[in-house]
Amino acid sequence: MNQRIVVNKLGSDHYAEERNNQDFCISLPQLKVVLDGCGSQRFSEVGTRLFAQLFLEKNDVNSMNDEEFENAVKATFEDLIKIFPREEYYASNLSFTILACFETEEEFVVYSCGDGYIITDNGETIEFVQLDDGEFPKYYIYNYVNKENLQAYKEGVTFTINHFSKSEFQNVGVATDGLRFYEDLNILEKNKLKEALKAGKAGKIKILINRNRSLFKDDITICF
Repeated sequence: MNQRIVVNKLGSDHYAEERNNQDFCISLPQLKVVLDGCGSQRFSEVGTRLFAQLFLEKNDVNSMNDEEFENAVKATFEDLIKIFPREEYYASNLSFTILACFETEEEFVVYSCGDGYIITDNGETIEFVQLDDGEFPKYYIYNYVNKENLQAYKEGVTFTINHFSKSEFQNVGVATDGLRFYEDLNILEKNKLKEALKAGKAGKIKILINRNRSLFKDDITICF
């Protein structure tokens, strides 16, 4: 099995604006999670880090299965909103995408709530499966805000679940939507990125992103 890849890089636009990296990652033997703070919220990186810390502290994540994941997320959010004095604070700070990939004996199971990418390796090729909610990304915090303040998802949000059989795929991971700037790379760099993913070379991916820093305008996190 290839070495686990974890890449977390600040986007060039955020660097120029002296903003923090709004992405965060959880990497465990059977679980890969990427979190992507809402770009229009000034301090959404606060939410990604608080969520990750509390989620890991309050759950036995090493024995958690995919069916327990949603309940764990729900309990974590219910604890988090108690930290903030008013809805305007937790609605802003806790607006982030959640993508989680569980590995079982027979398959990879991806839970997604918001925009991002699923990365698949079928043994021959690396593919990027885009998850795109359009104008309004689906954030889990919408389940806890006044519905009158929402332009979409007034009925609440749930995770989308995708299954990938190990009979077809040898590895599956997740990435934040900063991966979209892959499309702006030249063909040689695209091939190098996929080769590094297949080989489990996180360092080569970081060097490639640094080399093309002006193209990667948004934060990018990969867990594969």
